[in-house]
Amino acid sequence: MRAFILFACATACVLNAQGNAVPACEINQLKVTIKFAGAGTSVVAQAIEFFNKSVKPCQLKGVPIINLLKADGQRLPIPECPDCPAYLFPAFPIRSVVLKPGGTAHVLMQSVTGGYDEPLCSHTEYDRIALSVGKPAFLVKNRGYSCVSLTVSPYLPGPESSDLPSEVTHGLQNPAPHRVAWGKPVDGVELSLTPFASEQETGYLGFRVLLRGMNKPGAPSLVNCDTATLRIWRGGRLIRELGSSSSLACVQVEPPVRPYTSLTGGSLSTAFFNVKIEEPGTYSFDLVEHFKGNPPVTLISNRVAVQVIRPIARVHTSAGEAR
Repeated sequence: MRAFILFACATACVLNAQGNAVPACEINQLKVTIKFAGAGTSVVAQAIEFFNKSVKPCQLKGVPIINLLKADGQRLPIPECPDCPAYLFPAFPIRSVVLKPGGTAHVLMQSVTGGYDEPLCSHTEYDRIALSVGKPAFLVKNRGYSCVSLTVSPYLPGPESSDLPSEVTHGLQNPAPHRVAWGKPVDGVELSLTPFASEQETGYLGFRVLLRGMNKPGAPSLVNCDTATLRIWRGGRLIRELGSSSSLACVQVEPPVRPYTSLTGGSLSTAFFNVKIEEPGTYSFDLVEHFKGNPPVTLISNRVAVQVIRPIARVHTSAGEAR
């Protein structure tokens, strides 16, 4: 597994007290390039670099909005997980990065490359990259093969380099999202549902699912998840129940080991349930999973809210910014 080094250069610095007046970067100020950054088992990472080609400083903050597009221009229905721990890099603190003229910033992007079927996997031709929600987007040529979810880091100062010690990457040591909420326990076993972000694009939404307590002494003897149901709420009213028998929508119970493993999980998308959310607004979601076992167990997760936003409206494709 490749590792990453992130270093600041003279032309890109972290925002300081004097930088608060620096305006946000616009796409006509930047040149975007994408380069290979590393690979692991069924995952690949790339670095997206943003070069300030203008004569004025500007700043980037947060996580860019990235969609992967097929050759026909259709979006691959996998959601972006912003600033989540990835296999090849950890979660980073979000901070402002000031780009002086000639300065560079970058983000790291990891995609899964195997193990699943369409519609969640496909060859893609372009990356659509918006600097933030509601902003126009770059359209960058970038052939690849991706599945299930896309993990994107916040903006980081300087260009990217992958020539460095492995201790930098420890994303797998903390797979649980921050501030995890749990559903009602059943014999000590609990299910959690956490959205990739509190605001997600109209279309396919992404969630982290975690299960804990299943391998502790005295816990029910669970076998693999049999079926999953995603429930969608709006205004306190249940509006849809979506069932799936696909193992992709279930948390798979790992064999017990000593010391007892108490946490397992994965990522899922509303695409697993063959649905996308077309209408913007605030929705709530919870997950019901039925596990085989003796006796069978049904777990209900906590309920989480997601603000569904409109998709990116415009794409910028002028020469010099897209390749």
